[in-house]
Amino acid sequence: MQFESHYAIAFFWILPVLLVLFLLLEKKRKRILHGFSPPDVLAKRLPDYAKGTYVVRFLFFVLAIFCLGLAWLKPYSDYEMREVKRKGVDLFFLVDLSQSMNAQDIQPSRITRARYEIVDFLKNLHGDRVGLIGFAGDSFVFVPLTGDYNAFSMFVDELTPEAMPVQGTDIKGAIAKAVKSFQKTSSSRAVVLITDGEDTVGLNQDVLEQIRELNIKLYIMGVGSEEGAPIPLSEGGYLKDRKDQVVLSRLNEPALQQLAKVTGGGYVRSVSGDLDLEQIYQQGIKKSFEDVALNAGQKKLPVYEFQGPILAAIILLFLEILTTNKKRFWRGLWPLRARQKTVPTNKMGILIFLLVCPVLMMVSQSALAMNPFTFEKANHQHEAEAYDKARETYSDLSKKNPSDAELHYNMGANDYRLNDFTRAEENYTKALDNQDNNMRSKTLFNLGNVRYKQKDMKGALEYYEKALQVNPDYEAAKLNREYVKKVMEGEKNEGTKDENT
Repeated sequence: MQFESHYAIAFFWILPVLLVLFLLLEKKRKRILHGFSPPDVLAKRLPDYAKGTYVVRFLFFVLAIFCLGLAWLKPYSDYEMREVKRKGVDLFFLVDLSQSMNAQDIQPSRITRARYEIVDFLKNLHGDRVGLIGFAGDSFVFVPLTGDYNAFSMFVDELTPEAMPVQGTDIKGAIAKAVKSFQKTSSSRAVVLITDGEDTVGLNQDVLEQIRELNIKLYIMGVGSEEGAPIPLSEGGYLKDRKDQVVLSRLNEPALQQLAKVTGGGYVRSVSGDLDLEQIYQQGIKKSFEDVALNAGQKKLPVYEFQGPILAAIILLFLEILTTNKKRFWRGLWPLRARQKTVPTNKMGILIFLLVCPVLMMVSQSALAMNPFTFEKANHQHEAEAYDKARETYSDLSKKNPSDAELHYNMGANDYRLNDFTRAEENYTKALDNQDNNMRSKTLFNLGNVRYKQKDMKGALEYYEKALQVNPDYEAAKLNREYVKKVMEGEKNEGTKDENT
């Protein structure tokens, strides 16, 4: 049995508070009653007081609250595959990966700014599917349409001009590939082109007509400056022309504005802040299209088992009401049997014990050991990109919970963001102790990402394969596996070429 909402453990602090209040009120009640009558007289006049019925009622009430808190923790022990539907837009990012995108007229560089823009763009998306195409002399689909933003983000980090084997600026081929990759079932489709606009010639009328006929809007984000900047080369120095003059790459804004106008989309220049994103997404894409139901595929979701605790809480509250005034209660339900003997209080205690014991046994020791406030604090720090602070908070938690798999999984994710891949691998490996298949497949997937970052393509491929063995429908693992295979094939071909020269 596992629990999804660890933060709800804080709810159980109400139980000792109720106990303290009860003891204080009981002490005050006894003092008041004993001031009116001696104990032997009270026993005759108030039989329920003598039998301690009010104590039983209190226990019923407290245990009912406990069961409700248990249900709030969202207990589950298994998963099932369900069809997931989302409402949104199909959106392809086309990113220019020509050498001119290494120019540094925008700090730190045009391509780095492009990556930042895409990552910030993702934060505004809700239910949309996204795809990624990089282009230079030719084009390559890095990510087909997917609703998995985490997997998508990993490929965004790999967008560099060095990733493209052929240089140039084949915008026509990139747009044609995006048009071909769109699913015919979707009527809301848009393309976001991020480029400096150099060498935009070659976009023939056929491609533009196809975009208009399919009602695909083309939104363009220009990256660069009109003043321009030299193009740095990987081996050092700057790109020069045939006259041995340094080439200045400039943002071709007029050509991009005209292209956006022809296709019925819009154009913005990349700027610091979110104004450019707001103009493209909220004022452009969202106003031009209606959200349509998109099939996001099957997703493994937990099968919650909160019904048992809720049923136990209802029974306990029912017994608490019954115990308040047994005779009046039974007369109201069965008048002809009103004089029959009711269940004694001690038997009610046994009944409640039998009802609650199975519920108590469901509580996970690892869940209760986790401080919910500190755990959520660490998660919020991670989400706010305060990775160093999150590492400290996670480390403090791990000292008290050295075997908590979920904690080590989160620590691994945080170390990954800090580029501490050795430590990330250690924590992800510890998280594998969790026997939950969903968590296990994610952990194996992330171990593959770690190996990829360490340039261990063979190790990355092995982990992606293992993740798919646990969860054959893991879309992100499929994407990464195919991508790594292409990288390995490219390295193999490059090695063969070197041997032949």
